[in-house]
Amino acid sequence: MDGSSENQGLLNPGPPRICRRESQLLIEGVDFLQKNAALAEEVRRTLVDLDEVEKELKKASKAIDAATGLTGKYRVRLQVLCENSHPPKTLREPQQKDDIPQMAGA
Repeated sequence: MDGSSENQGLLNPGPPRICRRESQLLIEGVDFLQKNAALAEEVRRTLVDLDEVEKELKKASKAIDAATGLTGKYRVRLQVLCENSHPPKTLREPQQKDDIPQMAGA
């Protein structure tokens, strides 16, 4: 074999290979580019919206943590106030009242 067969493949490579996007562009034309641009813009807006949602969730989380801490603090304060509002009850022996007459046989 001479080198001419190898060179012929280089000189005549056959039809050019194109990627999928290029084939879609050839088939769909300019609409393909416009659809991709519109889709890219929608994805960008969605990511911005997700960032905003994430910021709001972080704020809500901080508010919940603060409310939880305050609830515990006020629960303790209320318990102390309730305990201090009246002295603890002591058990006393029931006393007989002097104005009730005693029964003779008892």
